[in-house]
Amino acid sequence: MQITQRPAPPGNFTLNRLGTIPDHISLHTTGNTKQSGINTVLNPSSGVSYHFIIGRDGSITQLVEIRNTAHSNGTTSDRNNDRWHGHSPLAEIRTRNINANRYTISIGFGDMTNSNPSPEHLRSAVWLINHIRNEVRNLYGINIPFTRERIIGHDEVTPRTRWFCPGIGFPWDELMVMLWDNDREKEWEGEEMTQEQFNKMFQAAISEWMANRGTLPPSDWAKAELEKAKELGISDGKRPRSFATREEVMAVVVRAGGRNML
Repeated sequence: MQITQRPAPPGNFTLNRLGTIPDHISLHTTGNTKQSGINTVLNPSSGVSYHFIIGRDGSITQLVEIRNTAHSNGTTSDRNNDRWHGHSPLAEIRTRNINANRYTISIGFGDMTNSNPSPEHLRSAVWLINHIRNEVRNLYGINIPFTRERIIGHDEVTPRTRWFCPGIGFPWDELMVMLWDNDREKEWEGEEMTQEQFNKMFQAAISEWMANRGTLPPSDWAKAELEKAKELGISDGKRPRSFATREEVMAVVVRAGGRNML
C-alpha cells in the first residue's frame, strides 16, 4: 500500500518524544470526512494532529512522523484535570504519569459512519499497524504486541471526555482477529509447511486466540446479564468472551436450574 505524505505544521505536533518510546497505537474517529480531518491537522491554529488518517476507501495519509509526538489524545499530566489519563480503565495507561501522546502512535479513521469502519478501513488499518510495528522496531528496537492493552481506543485513554472515540460500535474483535491472522500468515509466508509445522502454527494460533480473548471486556449488550449471573452465583464473570469448556457449560446449566430439565 502507499502512504501519502502531508506534513502537519510545526505548532500542531511536538518534535521527538522527550525520551519516551512509543509502545501503544491509539485509534480515533476524525468525527467527519478524511479530508476534513486532514484540513484540521494542516490548520496551524488547530493545535491538533494524528500520525495517520485512513479514508473509507482505504487510502492512508501520514501527517506526523512516528518519531515525533502527535497532539491526538487531548491528554494532560495534571491529575486534577478530567483529561488526565489516570481515569483510563487500562492499568497500562492509568499508571503512567506522563502525557499519553508521548507514548502513543495515533490513527484517525475518516468517513466512518456511526463508528462502523468499512472493509477497506480495516484492511488498511491491519496493513498500517504492521507497518507501524516494523518502523518502531527499526527506530527503537521494540515490538508492539498485538493485544488490546497496546492497540487501544481514544476512549480508553480519556474515557471522561472522549467516550465516543472511535465509537462504542467499533468492531474491536474483528480488527484484532484480522491482525492475529495476518501476523500468523506473515510468520509462515513463503515456506512449504510440513504437517508438524502446520500443527505447531495451529496450536500457537489457538493459544494466542484464547489468551487474547481472555483479556477482552464484556460486550455492551451482555453487561447487564453478566452482572445478574454473578449476583446469582451462576458465573464468576471472568473471561466473558473466552470459549467455555464442557465442565464450565455443565456448571452454568446446573447452577441456572437446568437440573430440573434432566
